Amino acid sequence: MAPPNQEATSPFLAVALCYLLHVSLLLQGKLSAALKEYRLLHGAHVRNPGALIYPSTLRYLPAYILGLTRTTAFRGMGREVSSDDRAAAAHWLMAAPVEDTLLASYPDVYELTNPTRDDWGNQTGNMVTLPPTVPASLAYLRGDGCYLLDNGQMLILWIGRDVGPAWLSQVFGQEALQTAVDVSQIPLEPPQQSPLSQRICRVIFHLRNAHASSFAAAFAVRQSTPMEAHVVPLFVEDRVAGALGYGDFLMQLHRAVMSK
Repeated sequence: MAPPNQEATSPFLAVALCYLLHVSLLLQGKLSAALKEYRLLHGAHVRNPGALIYPSTLRYLPAYILGLTRTTAFRGMGREVSSDDRAAAAHWLMAAPVEDTLLASYPDVYELTNPTRDDWGNQTGNMVTLPPTVPASLAYLRGDGCYLLDNGQMLILWIGRDVGPAWLSQVFGQEALQTAVDVSQIPLEPPQQSPLSQRICRVIFHLRNAHASSFAAAFAVRQSTPMEAHVVPLFVEDRVAGALGYGDFLMQLHRAVMSK
């Protein structure tokens, strides 16, 4: 079979990209329309007439909509995301269960270095105690902390720049103590002999088994390394190039709801 003609495929890709951008705007428009309708029905009972109001069942919907528009299927332009990656991501979103789609829209970020909650990783039967979570924003991540991000397709161990060598050696072995070694190149699995490594791998195994749509690969990323740039877009509450942060998105949504 002859290779596809580039001049013939370029218009098709442009149309497909415009359609995805239209869907992204359509999602935001439907959200603002729903909240505007709710305000018309229940706004008379609100003390602050300028407040953004919504039912408790829709409390997290703006965050999910924002996160969905920032997934690989919708974010960026042609040069930022290849057509193959975008098509694969769009197909995955359509085929994945609701639970995995929600994780892709707003990942869970588990804190592994919270001194007040050190019982995570313990297993009783088929149940594993999970660590506490923090919002999906780099503002909540400490430089001396470690966090496990789960977006339904990947499990990423984010390691702060100030994490000490003792913690690294327990999780990655003595290889992590070498100066020239990047921990992102050291596999997290199978676990080391240390209890900490085994607890982390139990959490990874438990989260991975909960995903029905894909096998979530696990790897580590160190803060302030080039590899971190690929992880930053997953923190959906933060403002990144070409995308609003959660605070900016709420302000834009509020203006749309209050407009006549």
